[in-house]
Amino acid sequence: MQKLLISFTSYPARIKTVYKVVESLWKQRQRADEIVLWLSTEDFPKQWDDLPKSLKSINGQNGFRVEWVNENLKSHKKYLYSLQNRDQIVITVDDDTYYDDMMVSTLMESYRKHPYAVSARNVHIITRQGEKLSPYEGWAQSATEFIGVERMDLCAIGVNGILYPPYCGNERWFNREQIKKFAPNQDDLWLKFHEIIDGIPTVYTGMEGQDQVIEGSQESALYTENGKGGANDSCILGLLDELKNNDRNIYEKWFSGLLQKSELIQLKRKYYELEFEKIFLAQSRKDLYVCGAGNYAHLIIDFIESYRETNEIKAFLVTRRIENQEKSETIRIKEISELDQSVPCAVICGVGKNYRHEMKQSLNEYKLCEWIDVDVQGIARLFQMEQSQGI
Repeated sequence: MQKLLISFTSYPARIKTVYKVVESLWKQRQRADEIVLWLSTEDFPKQWDDLPKSLKSINGQNGFRVEWVNENLKSHKKYLYSLQNRDQIVITVDDDTYYDDMMVSTLMESYRKHPYAVSARNVHIITRQGEKLSPYEGWAQSATEFIGVERMDLCAIGVNGILYPPYCGNERWFNREQIKKFAPNQDDLWLKFHEIIDGIPTVYTGMEGQDQVIEGSQESALYTENGKGGANDSCILGLLDELKNNDRNIYEKWFSGLLQKSELIQLKRKYYELEFEKIFLAQSRKDLYVCGAGNYAHLIIDFIESYRETNEIKAFLVTRRIENQEKSETIRIKEISELDQSVPCAVICGVGKNYRHEMKQSLNEYKLCEWIDVDVQGIARLFQMEQSQGI
């Protein structure tokens, strides 16, 4: 059986809360054989004396250890050394996240089905506009329609965990000078670039469970500089020019396989329409409600109304009415307490994660009631994409 290693890195601004990341990794339903934190002596010149007690006290426990390196390749440290031990499964994680206990098992389940692909719980869909690549900020951030599908247009995003299969990577991936030249802070893009060259697809696993950003960890985050600051786009241009110059055939094959942004929008819309049609068909003999009466609930109704009538929706279902709330509603509002327990019903989730548990708890006594989750955030992103394209 292959050894499973979880690998990550950190730096002084976040080191005080890194123990929380380790604690979440210890609580995984499927445990890793080892958890390694790679730290640079450039960041921590006194090494152990620079580390907080919270981290030093757990070193050596339950498979966790700190490894020191003299060079400082920033975020690239989380994969560079571990992937060079080629006969092990490597999961990389970030140092600012408390991971849901399903993270490892979700990635491992995907690995068993796709042993030669990179598996990720967070991906962006790379698209093109005409004969140019879409800007990084324009890559679609929802890939629900592609869950469990090996694709070359998916870029794995490290924040929620990425699994690299054994024998993934080669010396080209670990070229320090090239990393510094083309992608000093963009490990996700650097790795995607080499996955394209080697023909390694990415699989989106979906987001089973809920990760939590560790409080205070975002004060020094790179995403503002990399994304909105344009550093990612500069990195992408440099990497693609390098690919075109050195491997023109690989580049042209990969680029021609990308979806135009308009094609992706059409594909997403069709996917969500089919998902709702499945719900309407499966629940045709039940009373059908949308849970909640806020933004998410209205988003669901707006989407359904964008392609069909909403006659099947009996009402917005709430724990209690707010005074005068129903006057502006096209769909009536009904309290859960008004439900007839003898009548089968189905409830589409139209609330965010903060209220989801409360609503489900309120429906527990209604044994004939079925709860249905839909990708509301993905639908919201679809509307945004359509608006940006003037659709």
